[in-house]
Amino acid sequence: MEDLNVQTIAIPVEEYKELLQKQAELSLIYHKGARGSVYDIGNFVLDLMLAVHPELITKQEDTDAE
Repeated sequence: MEDLNVQTIAIPVEEYKELLQKQAELSLIYHKGARGSVYDIGNFVLDLMLAVHPELITKQEDTDAE
C-alpha cells in the first residue's frame, strides 16, 4: 500500500472564501460551456447568486408573492 503523505497549509479565512467563490464561478462556466450553448452574463450572475446565496432567491420569491 502506498504511503500517503498528507500535508496541510494555513491560509486566512478571507482568502479561503475568495478561493471558494472562484471555484464556484469556474465550475458554473465549465458546466454551462460544456453543453455548447451560449452563456450570457445575466444567466451567469443568476446562477452564481443561486450557488452562493440561495437564501436570497427564496426571500425574493416571498416578496414577489405579496
